[in-house]
Amino acid sequence: MKKKAAPKKARRYPPLPATVQGAGGTIDVRLIPHIRGDADEDVMGQFHAAERVIDVKAGLRGDQQWLVLYHEMAHAALWDSGAHNALAGTQEEIVCDAFATARLRERFG
Repeated sequence: MKKKAAPKKARRYPPLPATVQGAGGTIDVRLIPHIRGDADEDVMGQFHAAERVIDVKAGLRGDQQWLVLYHEMAHAALWDSGAHNALAGTQEEIVCDAFATARLRERFG
């Protein structure tokens, strides 16, 4: 007889930090209830280069908050290095998604 697997416990994610370090310096991190993108659509996160701020949508699950933070940190890294100039919008989003997924796995398994 096969042994039943124990139900997986929900993983607890720590709260997001108030600041992170980027190549261009400190970046503040804020949880915001509603974030409007450049095309006035509702988005989960946004990097504001001029203010060096990352907004993450409040109310997301812990893993989603961290994924959004890492995605926006990738935008910051591309901005700080000037590489954002070499990528079209969709290409930049794909690179940021790949970076965020790798960082989430690296940190939380």
